[in-house]
Amino acid sequence: AAIAAANGEAIPGCREVELYSYEKVMELHYLRCVMHECLRLYTPSTSVAPRACTQDSPLGNYTIPKGTNVMCNIYGSHRDPKYWENAEEFDPMRFNDAKPGEPVHLTPFIPQGFFPFGYGGHGCIGKNLAQEVTLMMWAVTIANHHIRKAPGKENAHFNTLKSDQILGFIEPINGCYLTLEKRKVDEAANSAATSRIRAEREALRKSREGESAKKELTAVDINRTITLEEVQRHKSREDGVWFVISGKVYDATPWLRDHPGGADVLIKSGGKDVTRIFELTNHSSFAVSEAEKYRIGILAKDAKL
Repeated sequence: AAIAAANGEAIPGCREVELYSYEKVMELHYLRCVMHECLRLYTPSTSVAPRACTQDSPLGNYTIPKGTNVMCNIYGSHRDPKYWENAEEFDPMRFNDAKPGEPVHLTPFIPQGFFPFGYGGHGCIGKNLAQEVTLMMWAVTIANHHIRKAPGKENAHFNTLKSDQILGFIEPINGCYLTLEKRKVDEAANSAATSRIRAEREALRKSREGESAKKELTAVDINRTITLEEVQRHKSREDGVWFVISGKVYDATPWLRDHPGGADVLIKSGGKDVTRIFELTNHSSFAVSEAEKYRIGILAKDAKL
C-alpha cells in the first residue's frame, strides 16, 4: 500500500476523490484488460441493430440481395478461434501489448473481431462514457471492498435464450450473487497518497499557467511548411506528439490528458500519417473542427510518411 501511495495509484481505503480521477483510472491497464475480456466473452448484446441492403452486395463467396436485413454476429465473432486463441477461456492478458517483464499495457488498437459496441459511425454513441464509468466504479469498489462470491451460491450462468431484449442481451440466469466486505483503512497510505495528489495538483496548475502564458506570446503559423523529419521526431510525451491528417500537421501534445481514447492512442500515432485511421473512425464534425485548434502547419509536398 505504501508503494502504491508513493506511485499515486489506487490503494485500499483511500478517501481522496482525485485518486480516482480520469487520468489515474486510465492508468489501471490490467483493470482495463479485464473489462475488455468481459466485453469479449459477455458482450452486452449478441448482435447489432439490423441494417437493410440498399443494393445487391457481394460478401466473400456470397451475394446479399437488395432489401435483405443484415445483422452482425458479435457473440460469434468474439468467440471465433479464427481471431482468438483459446477463445472460450477468460484471459485478460490477450489485450496486453507490453513486452515480457514490462508492466501490463492495454493495446491501444482494437483487435480484429472485437466490436462490443459496433463499428464506425453507427457504433454506440455512449461507448466511451460507459467504459469510463465502469472503470471508475470498479476502481472505487475494488479499492474499498473485498469482493467474493456469495456463500452457498453457484457461479453465475450466462446465456441469450431467456432475454427479453429483441437483440439478445447476454445476462446472468437468476442473477449474480456477491458479497462485499469493507477493507481496513490504511491511514498512513491514505495520508501519503493525499499529500502526493495535492502536490501533483499544484504542479499541474503551475505548469498550465506557464503553458498558457507561453501560448499567448507565441503565435502559431498554421500554414508553415514542416518537414517529414520534424514530424517523425515528435512521437513521445517528452518530445511531443505530432501527426499528419490530410497533409496538415497537428500537435496533439496538449490533448494527451483529455483524449477520450486515452493518451496511448495518440502517442502510438506520433510521427505518422493517420489520415486513413481518422477517416475510418468517422469522427463527428465537432471533432474535426476541434482538431483544427491543434494544427501547427502543413507537411512538405515531397514528404511521404
